[in-house]
Amino acid sequence: MGSPPAFITKVDYVKPLDPKLLKHAQPARRYVLLVTVTGFLSAAFIIAQCFLISYAISPVIDGTAGLSDAIPFVGALALVVLGRLVVTWLQESFGHRAALATISTLRKKVLDRAGDLGPRWLASRTSSIVTFTTRGLEDLEPYFVKYLPQLLLSATVTPPPSSLSLPWTGPLLSSLSSASRSSRSS
Repeated sequence: MGSPPAFITKVDYVKPLDPKLLKHAQPARRYVLLVTVTGFLSAAFIIAQCFLISYAISPVIDGTAGLSDAIPFVGALALVVLGRLVVTWLQESFGHRAALATISTLRKKVLDRAGDLGPRWLASRTSSIVTFTTRGLEDLEPYFVKYLPQLLLSATVTPPPSSLSLPWTGPLLSSLSSASRSSRSS
């Protein structure tokens, strides 16, 4: 008969982007790619939104422009907000599809493997298999719809901390090196 597969009985700590999940679920791989692309689009829309708000408001506050000068920026802002809405809708709708397809794929694999192990093995584990294939797998939906898009967005859009520190450390390092050169020459 053999032992049950590891993904049925062994409980591991789940990594943020679990490679085992991607290995066992083909629909999840395509979704990860889609979320990465839409994440970049979403970030671009957010940046554009920030610039458009500042371009619309700053001249009005400074008194260098009137409200009528801000109208084109407000119109462009409305288009950007609409673009963000479409991207968010795409992420969530494809997230639901990917979750349902992944759950279905995993459920089929679990039930096929349980059937392969035979009635004797299944008799002692029926309730755990039923719980896992219903409640356990259904809990993947929020992972695909909400958590995974935010995880991938933060991983792809957030710059590494080293690049954030360059504007402050660059001048400091150059001043230190020039100070050390001038002290050596004197």
